[in-house]
Amino acid sequence: MILVFFRYDPGAIKFLKYDEIPLAPEAASVGLEIRVVGNDSGEKVSILAGTLARLDREAPYYKKDGYNDFNTFYMQAASGTKGGSSGSPVVDCQGRAVALNAGSKSSSASAFFLPLERVVRALNLIRDGWEAFGSKPESVYIPRGTLQVTFQHKGFEETRRLGLRNETEQMVRLVSPLGETGMLVVDSVVPEGPAHKHLEPGDVLVRMNDEVVTQFLTMETLLDDSVGMGIDLQIERGGTPLAVKLEVVYNTYSIILVIKNGISVLLKIQEVTHSHQIHSLG
Repeated sequence: MILVFFRYDPGAIKFLKYDEIPLAPEAASVGLEIRVVGNDSGEKVSILAGTLARLDREAPYYKKDGYNDFNTFYMQAASGTKGGSSGSPVVDCQGRAVALNAGSKSSSASAFFLPLERVVRALNLIRDGWEAFGSKPESVYIPRGTLQVTFQHKGFEETRRLGLRNETEQMVRLVSPLGETGMLVVDSVVPEGPAHKHLEPGDVLVRMNDEVVTQFLTMETLLDDSVGMGIDLQIERGGTPLAVKLEVVYNTYSIILVIKNGISVLLKIQEVTHSHQIHSLG
């Protein structure tokens, strides 16, 4: 999902009463009663009810050639949202936004919500930049780090099948939050990117900078804090422990590719990770 922050002058609003919706990502929990306030199916106003069923759903896959999010969990609820509610706040009984509505499944009532932790981070960085340097676009810097690798969260049964050692699983379960169900596994690597020839699909991530990482949020936080620097990874490949040091690059929305037939084109990073035509990067 692409997020846009809109700034306005509250004093310029006439003849309208409005209230602030606080952002509270920490309030999201399984079983939480929520309401999706938006313009469902083009209606002027709609308020759809639901209950958060999952906080760890994989990012929805919409279509091969479109935008598909990655390296993040989504939330899921049977609220039955349709077109027109994208980006709507998902609020709890206290009026706090715990997520943003992102998409739904047409064949069922399932709706998918984007967590707000990274949204809050970006908003705070914008505010801090404006307070320090003034409200100019060039005064805002939001570091977003990437290894140009997509990961998937796999259950411990799957990581064992990939060769994860018993002692590693025991250690991860011991130091992870109660209820942890799996680990992050490499799904794809961008050719000629920082991780090319260092990571492979099926590698199980154990640590980043000596910190056990099993959640996307922890991983993204470490990468964002390491832009332009190196980061140490400990992985297991087929039961063999490996250590690699990779450069964390700035996460851009687009990337230049050289296709196999020699034609240079501009593709989104999502298309890079799903394309089967990539030969090398230019």
